[in-house]
Amino acid sequence: ATGKSGIELAPNDAIELYAAAGATMARAISRGVFAATPADGDLFPVWSSR
Repeated sequence: ATGKSGIELAPNDAIELYAAAGATMARAISRGVFAATPADGDLFPVWSSR
């Protein structure tokens, strides 16, 4: 996480790591959107209200 290990990823390994991280983040965001519940004062509807 600090970049001080001295280990360098091969370009293909870096691409696979970043793709996995992106897929994980997308899944987490979609789960949050799907699980959201409406609250008083919301400016926009939640997904379940559509």
